[in-house]
Amino acid sequence: MTPLIENVMKHSLSITIAMLAVVMTACTQDDMHDGTNLITFEATTSNTARSQASYSSSNPPSSFTVYAVKNGTSELYINGDVVNKTGNSPVTWESAATRYWPAYPLDFHAHVNGSGFYEYSEGTPRFKDFKPAAEASHQLDLMYAVKTNLSRTTVRLNFRHALAQVTFSAVNNSEYAIEISEVKIGNIHQQATFSFPSQDTDGTDVTGTWSGIESSATAVYSVTFNSKSVTSEKTELTGVNASGGGDGSLLLIPQKVTAWNPENKSENYIGSYFLVKVKMTDSGNALAYNDYIAVPVAIDWKPGVRYVYTFRFSKGSNGGYTPDPSNPISILSSIDYDISTEDFIPGEDTATDINGPQSPESQGSISGSGTDAAGEGPES
Repeated sequence: MTPLIENVMKHSLSITIAMLAVVMTACTQDDMHDGTNLITFEATTSNTARSQASYSSSNPPSSFTVYAVKNGTSELYINGDVVNKTGNSPVTWESAATRYWPAYPLDFHAHVNGSGFYEYSEGTPRFKDFKPAAEASHQLDLMYAVKTNLSRTTVRLNFRHALAQVTFSAVNNSEYAIEISEVKIGNIHQQATFSFPSQDTDGTDVTGTWSGIESSATAVYSVTFNSKSVTSEKTELTGVNASGGGDGSLLLIPQKVTAWNPENKSENYIGSYFLVKVKMTDSGNALAYNDYIAVPVAIDWKPGVRYVYTFRFSKGSNGGYTPDPSNPISILSSIDYDISTEDFIPGEDTATDINGPQSPESQGSISGSGTDAAGEGPES
């Protein structure tokens, strides 16, 4: 078991479906059930972790949708009951429907934010042709859970993140004053189908699978924000703890994409790339550059992992490129690109080299140095 999977398993959001005893006092159609047969819902939580919609055990969703089938079959018993959070301290839950345990065991599966994409096909729950919203502020944390072969016992649904999360930071040690107001990431596949695993999601190395990624169309995803001055200290451009609304992080389909190569000139970008909207002024306050900087980036995203890309501007030659794939020209200042990874709640720290191809004719270079960055995230 890898450290990342182990950490995900330890920290994954746990939603408890508890079978609580009740006393049936009225003569109704439910008299045939004894008290221990009623299915109700309960969840545990503590502190809020993020203002938008990325969930953890300390920041549960406001609701989830649950299904159950007869164990080992595709015979539905619960078909999309919505369970709402009705209290915060302590957290309480209320189902839209009253359900009882049948005489046979049940297999449970559930999702968060999957409405419009979820379907139950030939015994396999899945998100069919899922497509993230175009705007970062509208993207949602897609989650899933599976728990099988249960009868009259507590059901703990271990929710896991199906998407990858992307955030941006910057550091400026160059001779220029740097301001950044937007980051785009291009040639990212925008649609795929996610199939739930058949095993419990609290099991070792159990995750769902994405399919149909490479055959889907690509898109450019953009995050805009008020212009931020970048200092020698790390400046957060988009984060996960913003106040007063969406946090600006991207929630995208996990995938692998080869980096754009500036030496291969063409009308369109071939491969994945960043476009960073940068304003540079020199020590005399003269404008040196005010446009997008194109940066090659190799993508290899995994589900449930947060990728923190840090743009580092430093003295020297070889920066990024002008935003023209048919004739990219190296710009003014050297830029290093660090990437650190952490689970949403958080997980294993790794380093990924995202060097872009370098042209020997360039006056500068794009160098990428992977650094092991300690992931800081909400405690679970």
